[in-house]
Amino acid sequence: MATVWLVFPQALRAVVLRKGFVLASLLAGAASAFAAFGSDSGFKNDTRLDDGFHAMYSHDFASADRIFGDYQRSYPVDPFGYAAQSAAEMFGELNRLQLLEAAFDVGEDERSVTKSVGEPDPQVRQKIFDLAARTEQLSEARLRGDPKDETALYSMMLVKGLQADYNALVEHHYWSSLRLGSQGESWARKLLKVDPEASDAYLFIGIPEYVVGTLPAPVRWLASLAGFRGHRGVGIEDLERTTRQGHYLKSYAKIVLVLIYLREQNRPMAAKLMDELHAEYPANPMFAKQAKRLRAAAR
Repeated sequence: MATVWLVFPQALRAVVLRKGFVLASLLAGAASAFAAFGSDSGFKNDTRLDDGFHAMYSHDFASADRIFGDYQRSYPVDPFGYAAQSAAEMFGELNRLQLLEAAFDVGEDERSVTKSVGEPDPQVRQKIFDLAARTEQLSEARLRGDPKDETALYSMMLVKGLQADYNALVEHHYWSSLRLGSQGESWARKLLKVDPEASDAYLFIGIPEYVVGTLPAPVRWLASLAGFRGHRGVGIEDLERTTRQGHYLKSYAKIVLVLIYLREQNRPMAAKLMDELHAEYPANPMFAKQAKRLRAAAR
């Protein structure tokens, strides 16, 4: 639920205040498939995943879609391939609607609300949520066989965060976003219990930690009644850990921290992270534009 909390802070505060046959065959054969592919499939060792995420962050969404599709054909019962493709589809839609760029442009003005350019594509929405559903079904099957399956835990964490982002950023369904984001955080904590070095998980823990920690005291008290607690500094530390030690979501954490640093009036750190993103993904025009703008603002 990363960018959700940051792009629509006032809306989310208001929410707190207001308070298949083929698939069946795959699931039936899951146990034998795990034996064939290994408990984590290609999740930790298939370089195509790195290539796919690099293409996604470079805004080469067609290549990301092709790479993740190829991975799925190699590992048809591995949920992470579908979760990764869902991420690429959503980032592509956010790019088409210029929502992330608008978030950088409003920058330090928390009173601003990020608006899209154009209308959401219902077919893209359907694909994002179909891929998420496939991810969940395959993950649940793996977890029934092994509750500590890292591929399944990570995949569930990722798709819940993606669904939360889409609900808030594109559809403005903030209560649904809050609920899904909380589920993503829960899966992240489960993943860390199995693998304390899974630093990508801190992205989904750090965001709510930071946001709840920066709420006004009365609102923070009401949030605590709903089970939400946080600390600004701890949230930033969690996100910084993902930027240093994360894997697939390392760059996503940098994007989130740029938004946080802008709201913290820390332009030099925002500029530094954006320069890193631009250096790693020179083909991404948004990173190039924002790096130039932030460098000038930090002087």
